[in-house]
Amino acid sequence: MNSTPFISMMLYGWLLVGPLLFWVLRARWAAIATFAFGWMFLPMAKYDLPGLPPYDKTSAVSYAALLGALMFDHRALLRFRPTWLDLPMLVWCVVPFFSVLANGPFNPSDTPEPRYWDQTPLGVYDAFSAMWEQTIAWGVPYLLGRVYFGTRDSHRDACLVLLLAGLVYVPFCLFEMRMSPQLHNLLYGFHQHDFMQTKRFGGWRPMVFMEHGLMVAFWMTSAAIAAWHLWASGIFRRAWGVSTLWAVIPITLTAIGCRSFGAWAQLIVGLGLLWVVRRTRTPVLIALLALAPPAYVGARTLLGWDAGHVYTAVEIVSKERADSFGFRVINETRLAEHALQRPLLGWAGWKRNRVYDDYGNDISVTDGLWVLALGQYGIIGLTALFGWLLLPAALCLIRVQNDPAHLAGSGSTIAVALIALLFGLDSIPNAMLNPVFVLLLGGLATFATSRHLPEEAQA
Repeated sequence: MNSTPFISMMLYGWLLVGPLLFWVLRARWAAIATFAFGWMFLPMAKYDLPGLPPYDKTSAVSYAALLGALMFDHRALLRFRPTWLDLPMLVWCVVPFFSVLANGPFNPSDTPEPRYWDQTPLGVYDAFSAMWEQTIAWGVPYLLGRVYFGTRDSHRDACLVLLLAGLVYVPFCLFEMRMSPQLHNLLYGFHQHDFMQTKRFGGWRPMVFMEHGLMVAFWMTSAAIAAWHLWASGIFRRAWGVSTLWAVIPITLTAIGCRSFGAWAQLIVGLGLLWVVRRTRTPVLIALLALAPPAYVGARTLLGWDAGHVYTAVEIVSKERADSFGFRVINETRLAEHALQRPLLGWAGWKRNRVYDDYGNDISVTDGLWVLALGQYGIIGLTALFGWLLLPAALCLIRVQNDPAHLAGSGSTIAVALIALLFGLDSIPNAMLNPVFVLLLGGLATFATSRHLPEEAQA
């Protein structure tokens, strides 16, 4: 990582921005703004601090938001009460501790298959550090989502922030579509990812200031879905006397221009489901998306399905994308077989979840979040991941479906749940952490477990 005073100022300075936003804005606006705009513009950099967990973009936005809430709205945090639906996230945060301790020093007699990694013994410090990093990256945004985004009005505000964030990103994306992904390099002095992966479908796929072009593509897709919901529902039809289609259409075209086959599919599915829900008034149909990730993983790991039908379908559209999918499937199979040698707690620590050849070369690529969870934290971790990633959104949709009196006013809740479930689907082929979506999932967990459907009680 190329460290400069400017990079340090941006990452450490965000610890001041978070509290400042909580001082000048309403708490829930400050929370989502701290995560969203920090994620959009901070550098992809990391500092290894002596005796402390690493400090990077992920921890910067979480620390900043948590610090702001503690300084200016600590009473809201004290009012938080956990429920049964928080158990998957709790397990997800603590499972690294037990997984690291379960691995400990490598013993060659554990398995006849040769392993090549640093055989430094893993102890309590390593376990605590892994748990701390997991909690900061995932647990903090989830907690703040539980506190601030459990109402229908807060879901409307979240859609407005996604629209605004997408609109802000449009000119940056358009610049990189034309000039190639250069903004991170121009501002921070280095490319955040392999530049060769930015050339797609005869053009450039923007990365802007995020880790990968796929992350930007899903971000813009989510913004487009939120924008179309706000426009179609009449919540945000006009601004200052001008139709908001001037914002909705550029966001949607930019999402398409991000050149991600998966994001295109998610955009079509998302807008199609929103249209179906408006016609049928049956949001529970969206909840069926929650079945896709566990069904795919079960078929791949338990039934030995090789996903050949998916490859054939993708090949109709693009041979290049089909080959990319096939490469992912090969690595998933290799990693899953290795993971299931330690099925309960996985291979956390020192890249032990990876697969190596007889010469010590890493021959695996860990793209999907699910295969990362299975490899590092075993079946316990994978179950926890699917629990917090899919259950809150699905239960919200079922609750709205079962309460017709509130259906008309829950359009933003339905849109947020849809975006959250699409994020869950995106975690099958990709491992693209975005704390904004974790924040929203925390809010959906609050909505799903509330005794009533509050408007502003938790805002």
